[in-house]
Amino acid sequence: MNVASMDYRVANSFEGKLVDGQVVALGLGLYTPFNPNVPDLNSYYESGGVYGDSAMKEAVLPDKGGATWAGVLPGPEEPQ
Repeated sequence: MNVASMDYRVANSFEGKLVDGQVVALGLGLYTPFNPNVPDLNSYYESGGVYGDSAMKEAVLPDKGGATWAGVLPGPEEPQ
């Protein structure tokens, strides 16, 4: 999904880290940078940092690094 469609706090944390402004939504309000050379979306759960909602990250991917904020809602491009 496009980084421009997400919470500005998360979008700002990706500045300079994205290829073509794209991220992978790992869960509602949880994201990681997209790499066009890695088309297998399942592999994104295995590596990399997770950015987004603190409570969701703690519940779904507590062992991953990254940055979180309270109250990050899913972007409009995510399935609801």
